[in-house]
Amino acid sequence: MQTLEVALLMRLMDKGLAKEGRRNTSLIQRYRSAGWLEPTTRRDEWAVRLPAREALLARLAALLPSWAADAALLRQLGLDPYDAADVACLPRLRSQRTAFAFLNRRNWMAATGLGPKHAARLPAPGQLTKDWVMRLRASVDLQLAWPDRIHPLQALTEEEGEALVTERQWRRRTGWAQSGHGPQHVTVVSLENRGAYIDTPLVPGCVYVESPGWNVETTIELLKSLEGCRWLHFGDLDVEGLAIATHIADATWRPLRFYVPSFAQEYMDVPQGSRLTWPAHASGIPGLAPFVAARLGVSQEAFVIDPRLARDLEAFVNADRP
Repeated sequence: MQTLEVALLMRLMDKGLAKEGRRNTSLIQRYRSAGWLEPTTRRDEWAVRLPAREALLARLAALLPSWAADAALLRQLGLDPYDAADVACLPRLRSQRTAFAFLNRRNWMAATGLGPKHAARLPAPGQLTKDWVMRLRASVDLQLAWPDRIHPLQALTEEEGEALVTERQWRRRTGWAQSGHGPQHVTVVSLENRGAYIDTPLVPGCVYVESPGWNVETTIELLKSLEGCRWLHFGDLDVEGLAIATHIADATWRPLRFYVPSFAQEYMDVPQGSRLTWPAHASGIPGLAPFVAARLGVSQEAFVIDPRLARDLEAFVNADRP
């Protein structure tokens, strides 16, 4: 289907006018040469010549025999028959769609738009998901609840190494079950890199959440659900790591707590690539000033097997506990 021409023809049939633009110039000029259009008094505006309406209608019917019904369908769906992108979606929009409670957003985008990488043209009747997986390691008795079961994070961590919660499970939850620890006794630690998340020693009273790079949606969801809990971020000691932590803090309305191991300066001689341009507030973060002054950074993973990490991180976690 020649969607740009169909959209232009539907506009001309309905409105009798069209503006000339970068995308439709060749079509406008072809119609003008055929004697179908004439200029108006407004710049770049063209009007249908009355004797040419039948020729335009015949051209539209040849391109899209069901154009009248399709235009009505687009309007019924809140779309625009004069928009070539909406017209291009007609083959999908005509199809019947199965009702759903949850559906991956890319499936909905492909079913109602130009493909899984393009925006959907219709609002979804159910919940659209990215289908992330929340990865947690817990040393505290927190229990995620559903109507028919609970998800004991600490027990799962001890048995399986971590507790996994899919996005669809997360959206069906009823909340946190009563357990030995309320949120005010829990510290959530977001860890930027997978290796560090898996191997950083688990200190008491904490829930570790994998927070890979800028993919922080699971961290934000967890923190918003645990009102009153404490939080800190352990990531790369570099500009991006600090920016990620700042984003999490802003998104969850929390003060920024950026963990810098007390022995981090000993790692400053490890080559870390080009010099860094730290933001102005970085030097005010405890332990970070030497890195700011030297314009250096250190990858988080460098600290993971240092025997001092567990005790040092536990001291940082406990520093703001009542």
